[in-house]
Amino acid sequence: MFPQQIIEELLSVAHVQSVAARAGVSISNFDKDFGIDGTFRQITAIGNRQFTSGYALDFQLKASINCFLEPKYIVYDLEVKTYNDLV
Repeated sequence: MFPQQIIEELLSVAHVQSVAARAGVSISNFDKDFGIDGTFRQITAIGNRQFTSGYALDFQLKASINCFLEPKYIVYDLEVKTYNDLV
């Protein structure tokens, strides 16, 4: 059985892949963790051909059960260092 942290990570990756598929964007995941977990790319169709286009959007996933819901937000207490790395 996987440790809880690995289960959370795998579920978050599956969720993001599902959302990307529904949005019709390409997603690339990285095996090594250097601060970027993956990249989104727009898919464009010309005739019968599809290809990636536009700008790449890098992302970093965060998985946690330590968050709470407010009416308009999901609140998660992020460490200052981690927040600064994201910015």
